[in-house]
Amino acid sequence: MQNIPTELLRAFIAVIDLKGFTRAGVHLGRSQPAISLQIKRLQDLVGAPLFGRENGGQTVTDTGRVVEAYARRILSLNDELVTKLTSREFTSTIRIGMAHEFAEYLLAKLLNRIGPRRRRLNLEVTRNSSSRLLASLREGSLDLVCAVAEAADSDDLSVHWSEPLAWIGLPELFAEASRPLPLVVYPEGCYFRSEMMRALARIKRTYEIVYTGESLSSLTAAWRSGFGVTALPVRSLEDDDRRRFAGDSHGLPKLTDLASGIYVARSPLNPDAKMLASTFADLLRQDDVTIG
Repeated sequence: MQNIPTELLRAFIAVIDLKGFTRAGVHLGRSQPAISLQIKRLQDLVGAPLFGRENGGQTVTDTGRVVEAYARRILSLNDELVTKLTSREFTSTIRIGMAHEFAEYLLAKLLNRIGPRRRRLNLEVTRNSSSRLLASLREGSLDLVCAVAEAADSDDLSVHWSEPLAWIGLPELFAEASRPLPLVVYPEGCYFRSEMMRALARIKRTYEIVYTGESLSSLTAAWRSGFGVTALPVRSLEDDDRRRFAGDSHGLPKLTDLASGIYVARSPLNPDAKMLASTFADLLRQDDVTIG
């Protein structure tokens, strides 16, 4: 069985679409004689003329129309395959899970860092509690997860560090020890929320959840307005907010640093997910965070 080279079919279609050998040659970067030679070779392979003369003009023969229909299909599939192969490095999709605790301040830094590489990455970002995200990672529906865990001992752990927490809120809210402490929290399942409750239980300080939000900006708006107090990573706070730390001076318990980590699915291993984990590690080092 003989093969018909795609360059012959492409020259044939160009002659039809551009209505001439010379214009087809300009379009394909070939000379007019070269195009004529390609059409002759194609006719030899087909075994019949592809063009004829009618009323002084050039027309496509019946055989030519059959070849044209197949040529367009063949070239379409060829071009689709070439596009798929040559653009493969630009279309890697990474499914990222970000715990509510990190979704804004770490994700923004990550996106700024990988900006120059954005043409080769598609990111699908999911926000949820750490426990649910880690479960999704184990189930294979996520490639990389940034989460807080009680203990950083998973086989999927790529980078780990301790996340210092600080109480923050308007001072007058901390001073009212006789009243339940109004808490501004992430949804249930957040370790920041759990740590606040554990710490307050240790000193038998009563509390009341007055606001629940899913974003850092939402919690920040709540505590800044005096709605309640919360605990946040020190690194997530703006410089102007750091002076509002509260601690022993208001009778509040010390918060335990939380084990945090970047988890990368091992099967199937996505090399770009591993690269992203390394990028996370570089960002953390820039923040003077000790990582393992």
